[in-house]
Amino acid sequence: MLSYKTLMNIERAFREIKNFLEVGLLYHWNEKRVRGHIFVCVLAYLFEQELQVLYRRQWQKEADKIQQISDEDERNKKQEDLDSRWYTGERIVKELARWHVQKAEFLDKEFLSVPPPTPRAQRMLADIAIPLPSKIIHLVNRLVPNLMSITNLVKSRG
Repeated sequence: MLSYKTLMNIERAFREIKNFLEVGLLYHWNEKRVRGHIFVCVLAYLFEQELQVLYRRQWQKEADKIQQISDEDERNKKQEDLDSRWYTGERIVKELARWHVQKAEFLDKEFLSVPPPTPRAQRMLADIAIPLPSKIIHLVNRLVPNLMSITNLVKSRG
């Protein structure tokens, strides 16, 4: 019976992972790709769960502080506000996924322009103690060999 419950939990976790990643059916034809796919899915699931744990710890600290307030009206108001901010890990990830950077180039230098997050995303990040990134992130220009040059080099040696 225990192995059946374990199997059910594993299947539920994979359904959650697939929903979280918004992944449709994928077909892999070799073991290495299957293992890689499972690894990425589990890693994403663990990331979501860790965000949820960090967030809920902070939420509980705030709830404990609210319970110390002696004025019942103020305590109820603050608790209601806190209750409206009860998020799952999936909800946090979805909110953060709405936040996009813009890749740009100026004077032959590439950089990412980071707009401010939504107020809700900013609050979520603050609650789990993740600092906001810089407004500008400079990208290091890497020398990427020209594929045609490599192809020509291989043909000349062949």
